[in-house]
Amino acid sequence: MKYQPDYGKGSRVGFVDLIQNTLVGFIILFIIAFMMIKPVDDKPEIVKKAELMITVTWNMQGNDDVDSWLEPPGEKSIYFKNKITTVAHLDRDDLGHSTDTIRLGSGEEKIIYINQEITTIRGIYPGEWTFNVHMFAKRDKEPCNVVVTFDKLNPYQRIKTKEVVLKKKGQEETVFRFTMDENGNIVNINEIPKKLVDQQVINTYDNNSGTGGY
Repeated sequence: MKYQPDYGKGSRVGFVDLIQNTLVGFIILFIIAFMMIKPVDDKPEIVKKAELMITVTWNMQGNDDVDSWLEPPGEKSIYFKNKITTVAHLDRDDLGHSTDTIRLGSGEEKIIYINQEITTIRGIYPGEWTFNVHMFAKRDKEPCNVVVTFDKLNPYQRIKTKEVVLKKKGQEETVFRFTMDENGNIVNINEIPKKLVDQQVINTYDNNSGTGGY
């Protein structure tokens, strides 16, 4: 019998080769793409920029409302109504017991006794700074002992610690004034009194609350 070539078989072999080559190409492209993917860092770097920190702490179980007032050079003061600027940031405005109370899952309320405000200075801003504390609402009978710490963060250094006694509503005390030089160094620390509290703002909150406290 005369041999008849199977042209269909050759076509099938060629088609299979094409499929295999295409598949190999896809695999190679997948491997290249996978290698180019940037792995996710398990511990991403989170930078919180702050150069200086001022912490105000008072009677932990007291209900007085003490406010922090920081005046940067040539800028408006940072306080509870103006918490965030490019210069500094009031991280926590503590109102006494009203910000210490948490509600548990059972519905029960629990007081976490901590009275503390923190103000951070975000960068180097040369000039004179003033930091005051103000008794916004005096709810406790006994005097309020306020401890203010002033820390440099990079590298860490305790610059100053000062205790102030506030006895009545509206009392304002200058804790310290200082000068920051062009290199971020703190110089010329003094306690010369300077008023910062905007009494019109305080009166507005008093009139709105009707309780003499914010």
